[in-house]
Amino acid sequence: SCQFLGPGEYPQKTVLKDVDRCESVASALKSLGYSSHVVHNNGGNFYSRRNAFTLMGFDSFQSKEMLDITEYTPMGSWPTDDILIGASQDAMDSTPGPDVLYTITVGTHGDYPKVPYPNDRAIEVKCNGKSEELTNQWTYYINRAHEMDTFMKNYCESLASRDEKTIVIFFGDHLPTMGLTEDEISTHDLYKTKYYIWNNFGMSKEDMELTSYQLVPRFLDRLGIHEGTVINYNECRTGDGVPVSSDEYKDGLRLLQYDLLYGEKYAYKGQDMYPASNLIMGVKDVVVERMYRFDNEVHIYGQNFTKWSKVYVNGKKVATGYKSGQCLTIDEDAVKNGDTIVVNQLGSSDTVFRTSNEMIVNLPMTEALQAQ
Repeated sequence: SCQFLGPGEYPQKTVLKDVDRCESVASALKSLGYSSHVVHNNGGNFYSRRNAFTLMGFDSFQSKEMLDITEYTPMGSWPTDDILIGASQDAMDSTPGPDVLYTITVGTHGDYPKVPYPNDRAIEVKCNGKSEELTNQWTYYINRAHEMDTFMKNYCESLASRDEKTIVIFFGDHLPTMGLTEDEISTHDLYKTKYYIWNNFGMSKEDMELTSYQLVPRFLDRLGIHEGTVINYNECRTGDGVPVSSDEYKDGLRLLQYDLLYGEKYAYKGQDMYPASNLIMGVKDVVVERMYRFDNEVHIYGQNFTKWSKVYVNGKKVATGYKSGQCLTIDEDAVKNGDTIVVNQLGSSDTVFRTSNEMIVNLPMTEALQAQ
């Protein structure tokens, strides 16, 4: 619960930079044979996510740097979310057994334009009493939400095709940032959002008002899964009929969180129960296969390149052009015979997330340079 942190604090940027592990749903379910993955079409270092997901025990993280993103929202601000469907499938296929999958979308994020966008009005929006600029902003947002509806449908259909018992919990972490007031929304609370559940094994529908940190424990309890210290606390206290709004509930949760994040971890009785993981970035190898010299450029062919792929010659980054997920280019003067090249997937601040095989440049300019 973030209520026990500082005002406006993001724990990924504070306490999770000071600890060497942090219990999570991912780490708690490892004992039951679950592999855990994150898929997100934004930067791997944004909000220190790579570090945080490592401490939380996730096995893999496919950030935007690992995805061959080519489609964007009309403003060009964010990637479209449809790429996350295939990426989610790839993540689950990369490990045997059951999976915990955390998929984070971006398509409905702002800013929202104050001018209309041509051919972007599948849904017309009227805002009575609002300015034309605000109406344009809501029109853009509602059409992105319409695309999110389609994504959710396609996402569930892709999971249904796997013929595995699956539950999906959809939730939003905040309302759109357009100056909403409590009087303008049905809940009269700016800090409430809807969540939706999909499953393919007949779990009955229950309407419940839950905090974000109670959401997953509640459904794990319904599934008969009782792993994890914090998960167990939430399950047991609510099962005992202790109201989550009560001082008894909050005091116990505050004490437990302090012990696990800042204290001596008495709840673990001295055991190292949830160590950090050896998180891998991406689930597909970046492969360099061959090279050709053509038109004053060296064309590097391979597999699983992205816009964040950069060629390194003898350990030094050189200017790299992205042609496709199978082709990159560099200036022909950047390499010579005998040089060693690799392709690195780079995050912000030139963080190397994943590295390809090495290739030795050793053939004439008109012949293929085969991977060594």
